[in-house]
Amino acid sequence: MRLIVSAIALSVAALAHPCACVGHDGQNIRFAGQKNVIVWDPVTKTEHFVRVAGFMAHDGDMGFIAPTPTMPQLVAVEQPVFNIAEKILTRYETAVRENGLFAFDCRGGDMEAATAGAVDILREMDVGGYRAVTLKARDAEGFRKWLNKHDFSMDPTVNEWIQSYMKKDWIFTIFMVRSKDGEASTSPVRMTFKTDEPFAPYYVPKSNHPTSPSDLGVAFYAPGVYQSRGFHPDSVRKAPVSRSDTARLAGLLKLPNLPSGLALTVSHYRRFPNPQAKDDLYFTQVEDVPSWPLNLRAARPYIIGAIALLFVGWRLWLRRRARLPY
Repeated sequence: MRLIVSAIALSVAALAHPCACVGHDGQNIRFAGQKNVIVWDPVTKTEHFVRVAGFMAHDGDMGFIAPTPTMPQLVAVEQPVFNIAEKILTRYETAVRENGLFAFDCRGGDMEAATAGAVDILREMDVGGYRAVTLKARDAEGFRKWLNKHDFSMDPTVNEWIQSYMKKDWIFTIFMVRSKDGEASTSPVRMTFKTDEPFAPYYVPKSNHPTSPSDLGVAFYAPGVYQSRGFHPDSVRKAPVSRSDTARLAGLLKLPNLPSGLALTVSHYRRFPNPQAKDDLYFTQVEDVPSWPLNLRAARPYIIGAIALLFVGWRLWLRRRARLPY
């Protein structure tokens, strides 16, 4: 099967967890700005991951390789899943600002089976406009031959990238645009998988680096405030997530339910891909879920009334005390 992606200058596509790109005839595919949505359930050790990404390329075919610690579930989801975070933050930051608090912290057909046991094909499926092949690679050279057999080339930096995940015994999913009559339409794809620690892709092969740095935004939903270790974001915003917003997010992700008591932590990284990164972003809880601020404006009449009653009671007590014999 050949993918047809027309991207003469800058093309923005809804990509599911792309971490490395491969093209035909040595063509370099370069990432541009990206946004990730992550929902983490610490009880079941389950991560739900969706990404929208930009890329720069000339006309040609592309494949996107996404590693995960375990076998992922793939489900096409709705584009508004990337918009709900800003609404949650705006609502919370407005409430905080009005009450004198501070909440912004700035700092063609199916692929053939693998040959000679180079890779084990675990699953093939069409999802969100992509042909997705999930496999387990036995060695990087075998993976390279498998890609070459399907008309994709892998340069030394992608080979180094693949080996780093093979050492961790991870699984690879290759996403390819499902085209018809030279046209392709894609939508975001949720990857759900088990992992000991929540993470976001950050290590990118040098051949996929853009000529000038772009940025990365991560909207992280979990029962607490989470931040990445090692590479720290340039800015962080956080907010509690209401029950109605949690239900809305679950619907957009096509999940029956999500953990209760969620917080949203949005981290912004100004330099992505980062040439210093040799691993991904791993997240750790640093705070509990933020509390909604007390709306003092709405409570002002009741506060004034309570103070007035206390004053009247105090005056009456003084008068009564003055009349008492000593």
